[in-house]
Amino acid sequence: MGDRMMFEDEWPRIERYLRDVLARRRIPRDELEDVVQDTALRLFRAWDRVRPETAASFALTISLNLVRDDARRRTRRENMPLPVEAPQGDIEQEALARIELARVRMALDRMNESQRSVLLAEVGEATAT
Repeated sequence: MGDRMMFEDEWPRIERYLRDVLARRRIPRDELEDVVQDTALRLFRAWDRVRPETAASFALTISLNLVRDDARRRTRRENMPLPVEAPQGDIEQEALARIELARVRMALDRMNESQRSVLLAEVGEATAT
């Protein structure tokens, strides 16, 4: 394609298509917004290499890959063991530690990737000293 003006002409149509497809896949609205914005940026960067007849399918591939990558990151985070420091044999303390761990995981899930990175870096520095 190569023409940046053509991107501006084509993007509204592609954006509507992506929103329809992602909504049918039941992507949460806030995640959908992030995926569409990230897709626009990536498509714009690759615009010189995209043929007009494949622009919408190329954008959809980008979007679905972003959704899959996010799902993989969440799965890895959920399966990442966090240390639970509760005395062995004290059932009440173990239950409280599990509740606290669930709260920490929920808080981490609400953060975006950069917030999580900063927090984990701070925690790493605090535990190293």
